Amino acid sequence: MKKQTIQKQMKRQTIRTVIVFTCVFVGLLFNTFQLHSIKENSMQTKELLLDLIICDTNKIDIKITDWHNFIDAMIYVESGNNSLAVGKDNDAGVLQITPVYVEEVNRLLGEKRYTLEDRFDEYKSIEMFNIMNDKYNHERCFYKAMRLHNPNASESYKRKILYKYEQLKNNNL
Repeated sequence: MKKQTIQKQMKRQTIRTVIVFTCVFVGLLFNTFQLHSIKENSMQTKELLLDLIICDTNKIDIKITDWHNFIDAMIYVESGNNSLAVGKDNDAGVLQITPVYVEEVNRLLGEKRYTLEDRFDEYKSIEMFNIMNDKYNHERCFYKAMRLHNPNASESYKRKILYKYEQLKNNNL
């Protein structure tokens, strides 16, 4: 069992190293650029494992966040991973998205891309969550994401998400 865990850790580290070196090389070629939202499909089709920002060739600022685990933690706390969950305030799906949330995402996109039924689709719920955060939380701050998603959330709600995030992060090392 430990051997498999070590092999997983080594594989993940190798993949991250290759991604970082590739981005640095491309950054050196083009002198300056920003690369956001590197997407990697996992078994659960979550997005945004890494967010790399390369400022310029002399000053490379690489910020690696684990947005994937944060979204998993949000899903766990919001619905217990139940895509059919319905809350008391007409919130639904894995992220307990409200009708107002769907309307705001469609307004940001300038088209009616998402419907209320899309809240029950895990992938589309995550897409909507990421669209909101792309607009209002481009730095991917966990606290801001929680406030944006649930403005009236209690401190215990936030602690639950962060506790689950830490568990997931430690299990994925």
